[in-house]
Amino acid sequence: MKRIAFSFVFLFSLALTAADEPEGFFPKGTYKYSVSMEKENSFESLGTAVFTMKEEDGMFVSDSVIKFSINGVEMNMNQTITEKKDFSPVKSVSETIVQKGDFSTKSLIEISFNGKEIRMIDDGEERLITPSKKFYFGSDILTHQMIKSKFQKGVKHTVVVLDPSLDSEGFANMTIESLGKEKVSYKGTDILLNKLVMKFKDFNETVIYCDDAGINYIIKYEIMNIKVKMVLDK
Repeated sequence: MKRIAFSFVFLFSLALTAADEPEGFFPKGTYKYSVSMEKENSFESLGTAVFTMKEEDGMFVSDSVIKFSINGVEMNMNQTITEKKDFSPVKSVSETIVQKGDFSTKSLIEISFNGKEIRMIDDGEERLITPSKKFYFGSDILTHQMIKSKFQKGVKHTVVVLDPSLDSEGFANMTIESLGKEKVSYKGTDILLNKLVMKFKDFNETVIYCDDAGINYIIKYEIMNIKVKMVLDK
């Protein structure tokens, strides 16, 4: 459950919009999403997700708070990612609390990078890793690259990300591709958005609909054979 929960948090760690930073694009502010799952050809509410993007001490800091309930299980997930302005990784802290009735579990994964060595503490167990290639903590860098390329159809970018839930060594390729513009229904109105497809290691496909500023309006993916949709509250 801990690994699934961490991956769930990781999928929500998506860049949302662009900022006026000369070093790169980064979201600032708070964004709220409604999370639902497909059930009998309709979507049933699961919970909410709230993201706060800010700059602290010359770093980009992304906070996510996700709360949802499924089959009597309550899950609260919090993650904070700290990156340099070129999206180089600095620190990631992910906490997951799972509760069913009177029974609850708590897991904590802390990852830090000093430029040479990764220090990972997984529920108190420490591991040191020397990366052999450049890596990132999340998809902010990919959104930055897509904004720079103006979401041109057919553009594809791939980076290495650190996610212990997807690979025994912690590293996995993340690829994002632009499929061009598509008209979609958003809160009862048809709007034209950019359609992106993101994959981890050629699986775990996530479909993202965003505007030209990089704001994600709709995100769809499947986890544990459950189709999940996240919609921006606006």
